Amino acid sequence: MTNAWQSLRQSTGLFADNNEAPPELPPEESYADALHDTMSLTYTQRITAFGLSFGMGLIFLLIAISMLPAIVLLVSKFAFFFTCGNVFCVGSTVFLLGFRAQLSKMFEAHRAQATIVYICSTILTLVSALYFKSSTGALVCVSAQIASLLWYALSYIPFARHTVGFLWQYAWMLLRPLLNVVYVVVSQFCSCLLRLCNR
Repeated sequence: MTNAWQSLRQSTGLFADNNEAPPELPPEESYADALHDTMSLTYTQRITAFGLSFGMGLIFLLIAISMLPAIVLLVSKFAFFFTCGNVFCVGSTVFLLGFRAQLSKMFEAHRAQATIVYICSTILTLVSALYFKSSTGALVCVSAQIASLLWYALSYIPFARHTVGFLWQYAWMLLRPLLNVVYVVVSQFCSCLLRLCNR
């Protein structure tokens, strides 16, 4: 009778001894942990996503480069495709490093200014090209985007920024007299034209 009673207690879980510890519930996951588990990718998935994103960026950049011969007519389209290509290429590294690590690297002290200029010029390029349809604004913003992206990329190469700064100073020292001569020639030419028009 005792054996039957014990087997009934064990099979149904009723009449459990008070000395037995209650079963432990699994710890509750926070929303951030659940999101991280959902978003975590395997190594193969990361490499695949990186390749797809980088490939899309290259396709957009090639489309933008193909518009260069007719850039005067297609400035807005060029700016749009060029900006999307840059965003896909820069964003592709998120799949390798992770979103948090990418942001912390981008906003390190020596890269923060270039990153902020790049993000602002990217947004302004799209606004100029798509909303205002301003060719001049789009070209100015694309130029700022290229300069900031190059300055950002140079921060990963040791002494690259110092070298570029030194070369720029040397080039400016050589080009400044030439630019002064060009300025004088152009101003004299314009003044001659004005005299001829006034006669």
